[in-house]
Amino acid sequence: MIEAIRNIGEYVVKGNLSNKIFLEGICKKIPEERKIKKNNKEEILKQYIILLNFNTKNKKVEIDFEKVNAGGKDSGKEYLWVGNFKGNKPAINITSDRIDNILTNSLPLMRDRVDKKLKDRIEAVITEFFIKKDYANKYVVNPNKFDFSDETLKNIKEIKNKLINSNTKEEVEETIKNLTREITKNLLYAKDLDSNKVSLYTIKIDNNLICQREEYINIIINLKIDMLFNENGDYKDNFQKGICLICGKEGKSTTSNTTNLEFKFYNSDKLGFSSNLDGRFTKNYNICKECYQYLMIAENFIEGNLRTRVGGLDTYVIPHFILKADKLDINEFSKYIISSTKSIANIKSVEEFQKNLGRFINYEAEKNNYIINFLFYYHPGGSSEFKILKLIKDVPPSRLDFIRDKKEDISNLVDKNYGGERDFKIDLEQIWFCVPIKKGEKRSYSGFSRYLDIIDAILSNIIIDYNFLIDQFTEVIRIIKFKRKGYNIWSRQDFINKILQLNFLLLFFKKLNILGGLNMNGISNANVKGIGDLLPEEILGYWRDMEIYSDECRKVLFLIGYLVGVIGNAQSAKDIKNKPILNKINFQGMGAEKLVRLANDVLEKLRQYDKLQYNENIYTALKLLMDGDIIQWRLSNQENVFYVLSGYAFSNYSGWQRYVNGIEEKMKQKDNEIQEAKISGKNLTEQELLLNEAKKLFYGEGKDYKRINEILKNIKKINKEVE
Repeated sequence: MIEAIRNIGEYVVKGNLSNKIFLEGICKKIPEERKIKKNNKEEILKQYIILLNFNTKNKKVEIDFEKVNAGGKDSGKEYLWVGNFKGNKPAINITSDRIDNILTNSLPLMRDRVDKKLKDRIEAVITEFFIKKDYANKYVVNPNKFDFSDETLKNIKEIKNKLINSNTKEEVEETIKNLTREITKNLLYAKDLDSNKVSLYTIKIDNNLICQREEYINIIINLKIDMLFNENGDYKDNFQKGICLICGKEGKSTTSNTTNLEFKFYNSDKLGFSSNLDGRFTKNYNICKECYQYLMIAENFIEGNLRTRVGGLDTYVIPHFILKADKLDINEFSKYIISSTKSIANIKSVEEFQKNLGRFINYEAEKNNYIINFLFYYHPGGSSEFKILKLIKDVPPSRLDFIRDKKEDISNLVDKNYGGERDFKIDLEQIWFCVPIKKGEKRSYSGFSRYLDIIDAILSNIIIDYNFLIDQFTEVIRIIKFKRKGYNIWSRQDFINKILQLNFLLLFFKKLNILGGLNMNGISNANVKGIGDLLPEEILGYWRDMEIYSDECRKVLFLIGYLVGVIGNAQSAKDIKNKPILNKINFQGMGAEKLVRLANDVLEKLRQYDKLQYNENIYTALKLLMDGDIIQWRLSNQENVFYVLSGYAFSNYSGWQRYVNGIEEKMKQKDNEIQEAKISGKNLTEQELLLNEAKKLFYGEGKDYKRINEILKNIKKINKEVE
């Protein structure tokens, strides 16, 4: 994959690698907006850049700000934002997303790396504007140099005095942190901003941007690339003349150090992985300067253009061209490949992808010329930590088409037979909420490998174990049932829809032909032949749609669950809370003997709630199937629970649909009655207004069926009065 990334870098700059183009290639994009959550609501905030001008004439630090990309410029390139330096490198960034660097380290560190003319100028600024603790070699901007109010300076004075009187290095460092925090808070307040609205900070001296100085540009180039290829420099142990293991060219200056690469292509922090156990890695993976630059440019491009989220995980979508693509517009191609990925990851993106197909027609025709790598990673915001979670390699674009087709098959089925219910439509994002994963800090998770194994199976056409899925699904059901917290599963979500969603997910895997271990064994009992005549079409239709109910054991379980749902609804109708019939189901697992007991309990409860007369045929079908197969029961305890609950969920869903359809029929009936009355000359304006209100509630987003029923009753009363 490293070759694929390197080639992306070459496509970005079209093979031209001057210092100017290299720097532009590694400058980071700055989003013009940021989404934050505040009081459980999402806010979109415009982003700004703060410019601190050290004015040597009036001896003040002036604060200015502007919107990101103001006037159509690229702020990342304008202010040379290449990211903060990591590891042992000096925090010399004059442009940074961390203002504490600018208020403390940046200018003093730069002073020692420039020629005398600029050095003298910076020295004058440091002398005039900074407080220095010599023995600790620490600097911080003097808060008195800002135009803060007297009250603000009075509050800061105590911290400043503590710094002046500090006697230990530790005390100095802690006090400087507190002082920079107070300065930052007040300079943001002075411009009616806060840290959520500011993406970047940079420095001016007498209104001249330091980041645009040639001396600073040379420092960046040296720290980012040149010093790695200096045989006498800080990284000389990783330097050697030899063959670049990416481009294969001989006699090149190479390095095995990956300090300036975000993606860690090989392990360089464990001695045992190095050749001859020397810790230098010079025989493991040597990269020439040109390829290193292409990799850095590509990484930055991928971060800005080829990043998306699949489920709850960050993902890079990295194409690898089999043959060199002439005149490739990598920016436009990136939009195509991300749009294609999103169309299987998120249902909402399908329409956008289809809308843009005309625009991407040339790339659709070139599908045989590239494959796709999906790199799942963990990179918490504000941290240099980068961890590869999984790499799914060499996925042909046609595989995405196949996945999209099967996803659309299910979507069409749901639209046709299940009211277009969003929860039943499957995409990779929905699958994330069907596998239990524990939440950690900073958007981290444990147990996510199970989800990634499923995604790998989908993308790579690998068989996935059916029993593994059933184990995951029953655990999801238990999390919701017992309201367990700390998972990616919302414990308060609709229990019924979630179970049915898991059924549709099994159907998705079956349509993809990757569901392994799903045995579909029927039984030979002659009594079963006419069973279809005993069951309502809604059950038979569901079994046909799901394609996983050919096995008679699953049918038995489904019918038990269906009747449990009938009993539960009867208990609810009598104001018996929490449907106690559900306590008969052991959510941890049920063996065959417990199923027999549950079937007997179902018969007793149907009689108790006077429901047997309406469901006698279903129970008869259940007994015919069960008696023919219970001796040689083939399903696991977890399967037994899953399919009983599937029947229970469908019973509740279909009952609810009948209720909703009944309301719709009542509305149509009222509409007909009103139209007929109007023809005969009656004034039914009030009734029409009520009916329109009911229609809005029924067909709109916020459905309130209780209110609709009340409105329909009022229309009935008015009709009587008219008569």
